[in-house]
Amino acid sequence: IEHPAVSPPVARTVDDLPAGRGRDALVRSCASCHELSVVLARGGTRSEWAEVTGLMVDRGAVDAEQEAMQV
Repeated sequence: IEHPAVSPPVARTVDDLPAGRGRDALVRSCASCHELSVVLARGGTRSEWAEVTGLMVDRGAVDAEQEAMQV
């Protein structure tokens, strides 16, 4: 019997994210321009987020170039 893959739970708030550098980077890099609830609701794959963070760096996101790999 095969069981469908179970997706990890989606974070709805910053408190739902595991503590650490990635969460801190997300808050610093994204919250200055975006509501975090919107960012967290977006979802996406690692490669999709790499593209999004690249666009934000190109637009001058603060500290994003240094932290993009963590987000």
